[in-house]
Amino acid sequence: MLGYLQNSFLALDGVLSAVDLLQHLLLSEREKGVTIADVVSQDAAAIISEPTALETLPEIFSASKIAVVLEDQSPVGVVTKIDLIDYLAGRIA
Repeated sequence: MLGYLQNSFLALDGVLSAVDLLQHLLLSEREKGVTIADVVSQDAAAIISEPTALETLPEIFSASKIAVVLEDQSPVGVVTKIDLIDYLAGRIA
């Protein structure tokens, strides 16, 4: 997944996933002038701050594909469901 920043203020405008890209390539007509902004999912990311409790991530992931971590209003990281699973599996092992 790739974050998409449309403006110079580093505000997240959407997320481009492999599924989004494949759906666009397979299901739409190939038009010239199509931009990333036309393909991104705009509701796929939840915005969280760095001190967000780990216990809140399952609830966040029930509504969003990823969590984008902001620090001082700028994106500094991304947490995915796989990241959470890897972390929890490491704690159990």
